[in-house]
Amino acid sequence: MIFKISPPEWKSVGVEPQEQLKTEGFQAGYKPPAAYFNWFFNRVYECLKELQGKATDLDNKKVIVITEKDIPVAERTPNTFYFRVTDKQAVTTVDSVKVSPNMGLKIL
Repeated sequence: MIFKISPPEWKSVGVEPQEQLKTEGFQAGYKPPAAYFNWFFNRVYECLKELQGKATDLDNKKVIVITEKDIPVAERTPNTFYFRVTDKQAVTTVDSVKVSPNMGLKIL
């Protein structure tokens, strides 16, 4: 996946605020130290960088194999999606498609 914008780089790690402050938030008149903002911006930068990296890794998973037989894990190829057909149904015309939320997909 190609991203047009890189995360804004923020390398100053800062200091993580106390749990109470993270739960209750900033109160009127409170002036938080710069270290708290550095912590927040650094965390956002690191999270965005991680998400973009993982999304890019998904691009490498381009091969899709649909088979009726179970291919042992030792014989599977990296960067490949495997779909095993376990049941067949006659083709009919429908207005909608229903998909199970736990289709049993596993990315190797």
